[in-house]
Amino acid sequence: MLMVRDIRNLADAAAQPLLPSCASCPVRGLIAYRNIIARREFAAESMRTAARTMHKGQVIIHQGDRRQFVYTLRSGWAYRYSATRDGRRQILSLLLPGDLIGQVSFDEQRWGYSVRTLTRATLCEFPRDVLLRELMANPDALADVLRACGDAQRDADEIALSLGARTAVERLAHFILLLQRRVARLGDTLDRPLAFEVPLRRDDLADALGMTAVHVSRSLKKLRDLGIVDFNRGVISIFDDAALRKLAAA
Repeated sequence: MLMVRDIRNLADAAAQPLLPSCASCPVRGLIAYRNIIARREFAAESMRTAARTMHKGQVIIHQGDRRQFVYTLRSGWAYRYSATRDGRRQILSLLLPGDLIGQVSFDEQRWGYSVRTLTRATLCEFPRDVLLRELMANPDALADVLRACGDAQRDADEIALSLGARTAVERLAHFILLLQRRVARLGDTLDRPLAFEVPLRRDDLADALGMTAVHVSRSLKKLRDLGIVDFNRGVISIFDDAALRKLAAA
């Protein structure tokens, strides 16, 4: 005979959403912890505490909060950013499906930046301490995470160089090539797409490149007039890849 407590427990269990299986994850081959899955089939699923769906513009991580969780972006785009007290924003990096949201840190206890969605997104949540223990026990998985962190740092360093050493048009050309490389990596291909969708507005480009939206528009117009690139309705079209690379390499 079921007691009231048993009925309540069954109801609570039924109310919990079923977490999507790691075996069916669309970015399983890209995620930094793929060797965790390879070593133990249910390791990632056993560590995961939630799978969340976020609306466009929602904050995933608040700067200054405690580092309790690490997230993996299952679908959608997001971005890391910092903001001044008066609300001015600097986009530090873009996050695409398969990326870790929040690099795994062994010492820092609070987030030094915020993360917000650019589109509707789904993400998986892992307790930071549990994930760290798994990584320490699995050198291949740790190498995956360090490689992913290294790639993210390289991209951030390249953007920092652009901010300090390139003209506005050169900066924009370099950023478009960076996006092209990221999208190609997402498609697991060496082919560079010459047309691809990006959920970015001119304001987003401005905050990533240290420019005003007006300056971004002028730079895009110059690239378009030169027959190199067009950006229209969320689609970047590259007409002259060689010329774009020459500009970006300046």
